Amino acid sequence: MLALALAAGTSCISAQVWINEVLPNAPGGDTGNEYFELRGTPNLSLSNYYLLSLEGQGTTGRGDINQYFDLGTFSLGANGYFFGRQFGSKYTETEAGATVVENTLGTGWGQANEGGVGSTIGHYSDAAQVDLENGATTILLINIGAGIVPTNTMDLDTNNDGFLDLPEGWVVTDSVGIMDGASAAATDFSYGKITFRVEGVGGTCAYGNIIDVPGPMTTTAGTFYVGRKGESTNSTANDWVGSILNGTAGSPLAFYFYSASDESFNGMPVKEMIFGGKNVEPEPMGSALPYTPTLHTSRFTNYTQLVIGGTVGDVAVDPRDNTTILFTSDSAVGGLYRAYKVASGNWAVDSLPLVTNLDNAAGLVIDTNGTAWWVHDVTRALKRLKAPWTTNVPELMITNFAASTDDDPIDLTIAPPNFGSYPGWLVIADRGSDSDAYNALNLADPSTTETNQNNDAFLVQPTTSGLGWSDLNAIASLPQSSEVVTLSLDGFITAVDSTGLTRYITPTTIWPLGVNPAAAAMAVDPTTGRLWLADDGLDEVWSINPSASGITDDRKEMSFPLKDPTKTFRQINFHEPGMAFAPDGKFLVASDSSTAGGGGRLLIFHNEPFAIPTFAILSAAQAQDGVHLSWASAGTVNYSVQRGTDLANPASFANLATNVLSTSFTDTNPPTGAAFYRVIAKP
Repeated sequence: MLALALAAGTSCISAQVWINEVLPNAPGGDTGNEYFELRGTPNLSLSNYYLLSLEGQGTTGRGDINQYFDLGTFSLGANGYFFGRQFGSKYTETEAGATVVENTLGTGWGQANEGGVGSTIGHYSDAAQVDLENGATTILLINIGAGIVPTNTMDLDTNNDGFLDLPEGWVVTDSVGIMDGASAAATDFSYGKITFRVEGVGGTCAYGNIIDVPGPMTTTAGTFYVGRKGESTNSTANDWVGSILNGTAGSPLAFYFYSASDESFNGMPVKEMIFGGKNVEPEPMGSALPYTPTLHTSRFTNYTQLVIGGTVGDVAVDPRDNTTILFTSDSAVGGLYRAYKVASGNWAVDSLPLVTNLDNAAGLVIDTNGTAWWVHDVTRALKRLKAPWTTNVPELMITNFAASTDDDPIDLTIAPPNFGSYPGWLVIADRGSDSDAYNALNLADPSTTETNQNNDAFLVQPTTSGLGWSDLNAIASLPQSSEVVTLSLDGFITAVDSTGLTRYITPTTIWPLGVNPAAAAMAVDPTTGRLWLADDGLDEVWSINPSASGITDDRKEMSFPLKDPTKTFRQINFHEPGMAFAPDGKFLVASDSSTAGGGGRLLIFHNEPFAIPTFAILSAAQAQDGVHLSWASAGTVNYSVQRGTDLANPASFANLATNVLSTSFTDTNPPTGAAFYRVIAKP
């Protein structure tokens, strides 16, 4: 008879081995791309240690062992790490001193149990399974001591109450629960000391400590990763990060954190966590740029960063006031947002979007009437939002271009007033007209185009070479020469007149622009007439004279060197497209869609000193969980929240929180008597 002892999965134990990382559900296909990593005392024997995967999906088999690894014949490496990988793994760049074990039998992890092909990493599963569970599961690291050895289907929650019922002698040294959103159900269970759950999928853990990971999922089958921060040993959100991943199965070394529980990890390649070595420490969220912009000319002397969070898309400046910035969020559930100027060199972002649920919005412009126009490269659509923006709703104007099934309108511009028969028309850059091999330019009259139309009006017919030899990225207006100008990924800059006649513009120094990825964004300076080009290969912005065909002078305007060259994921990532001048030329705004360190960001280059406007606390309300504070925005600043007991005595005030980026805070432990609060804004 099986002897059982009640064990609390959250009990603190003196562990010498911890779970360091687990990648159980890779993008596009798991086999060959999964791995797990342990960490502990260097050279420690793993005798009696097992890594288990417990069933947590639904109500059937809850708490059963689905699969496990018998680690008894292995030891931690001289550096304290153990790295386990599947057959044919590409994770071959491992840290010196780590124990590295790769399965060499069958596929995936192989199968050591009866009927299996064997496994050189001691993997056992309850079916023909050679990959880790993708649904709700708990990864449990145990030391069985003198207890019985695990077996497949062994029930570790005998009464299905959500608490572990472990065999006598077993000790849980570490655990982490995973609910990745694939086939999610409210009845899903976790037994982890900490559990990561895709936001909104449901599921519970009797031990609590559930951390929601922002969606959406990048694949219908789900993707997920969990890992410790640095060399942490506890089980809090400060110790662990869980993330949805993005990438393709054929390029596992390019997997990256798409949406993490800690936003400072967003955009980071998974390989930066080091295979068989110390994981990355969390970056400070939004507190600083991951690079220091260098301004090489006198065109602009200062810059402001707006930390947005998430992948920011294209930008446009309202010609009616020359200060308001609209920008998109580039995702399947993106939106249209507004930033407004609050003081010299200082902008604030509206907390509420103007439009929600936009599917991969790409190019964006604002006409002289204040109507915002934007295109969707995924859904082949043109939409608009009339002014006033807060009282109108978005309208779908064009549903397809040239009746193609593979159009990708990436950007649009408003034609100059002297553009032949099409003054003030929308000129739309299509990077996939009639197939991915073709670029084209479409025309639409903003004053006469009705809703839900197909568009087959070409300024430039589909071409494989006339607008560059690779995908178009951006388009802008050249009023000084009565043209529009396009930029392709391979660096070709093409000016086009109102008859469709094209000419190439070739910079002296930087052609072809950068390396892959290279040419990204483009804008025309209304003050000088020069064409500004953002290059992702160089991490620089250059300007050129667009008036001459052939070779033309160019100059470096800005560069973005990394603060820490070892962290390549923290390079600027110019959005395609994502750069615009204010119509009066007083500032340039560019989108940095890198989400490292809590980004993305808008970078605003100008010639103004930075100022903080007067602001005030709006409310201080007592609630069950503490005192809720909210205050007016002071723009692009950090806030410190202070509490004191004597309003007349400044020395009685102490910081409750610093570097707060939002305009609200909850004091969860207020004093029993009276208290006073103040909020301080700083650049």
